[in-house]
Amino acid sequence: ECGSRNNSPSANAGSDQIVSCSSLNGAQIILDGSGSSDSDGDALTHTWTWAGGSATGVNPAIMLPYGATTFTLTVDDEKGGSSQDTVVVTVKDDLPPSTSSSITAISGNNGWYKSDVNLNLTSTDNCSGSRDLTYVIDDVTTTVAGATANVLISDDGKHSLNFYAVDNAGNTEQAKTLEIKIDKTAPVISITGVSDGATYALGSVPVAAYTVIDATSGVATSSAALTGGDGLGLGTFTSSVTATDNAGNTITSTATYTVIATPEGLIALIQQMLASGQIDNAGIANSLISKVENAMSAGNDNTADNILQAFINQVSAQGQHIDSGAAAILINAANYIISH
Repeated sequence: ECGSRNNSPSANAGSDQIVSCSSLNGAQIILDGSGSSDSDGDALTHTWTWAGGSATGVNPAIMLPYGATTFTLTVDDEKGGSSQDTVVVTVKDDLPPSTSSSITAISGNNGWYKSDVNLNLTSTDNCSGSRDLTYVIDDVTTTVAGATANVLISDDGKHSLNFYAVDNAGNTEQAKTLEIKIDKTAPVISITGVSDGATYALGSVPVAAYTVIDATSGVATSSAALTGGDGLGLGTFTSSVTATDNAGNTITSTATYTVIATPEGLIALIQQMLASGQIDNAGIANSLISKVENAMSAGNDNTADNILQAFINQVSAQGQHIDSGAAAILINAANYIISH
């Protein structure tokens, strides 16, 4: 009696699959060879092979990278019969990359930077990897390959920045926006009225004033101070102005000048004191002015000095009509003229 003939099994690798990435390693997929059969009822072994790997079993679980992979299923009844079938599994990337930014710079106030700004852009992608990064600064577009970009921004001003990444699957990230504000320049101070290095006569000293301009972030604060002198209006004075802009840049400018006493200035000073009420009697003021004029027209220094000494004596004697502070200034000025 003839023995029964062995029939080859039928391999069925299942339907093609499309799955989404779940991590940087790709996606875990499950192969399905359960549709394979053997008409003789023989037990079957299932062997799966693909480029770079192999597995056994009816439903092996495999971590598969991004892209399309063809699997070949071989079923064997271990009686000399076998057959093959193939299945294509595609791991797709349907999520865009995500880009983060970091800044290296000297931080100022109110969101301003006081130095060049080094901007680092880093893109991450869950599957296929970042293909390129695009950034747009003040309407100038730059695209660089890969997942990182380093950008140097150095000009003062407000800069508009948009950036986004594209992955190797063509997914494009929604653009992100930054405003980069740079002010590396301190305000510009102009001191007016007095001039650096100038000499003025007491009674004719200009009033110091100033202006401050900051073309980028704007002026936040400014203040002025006057230092020096002998406390009675004579000597070397320094007018200083300090200004800070809204970015926190601070600068100080100065003008140093000298105040001396002269007969002409002394006359102007007496007139100013009469107008301000520091001298309350016009007759006294006119008498003092007359003495100064006589000293100016004296034929020699000794005569002029004697007249000025009489001026000092009169000022000292008019305590009821001349403010004490004003009297001290007048006497100090007269002594300066005598000594010089």
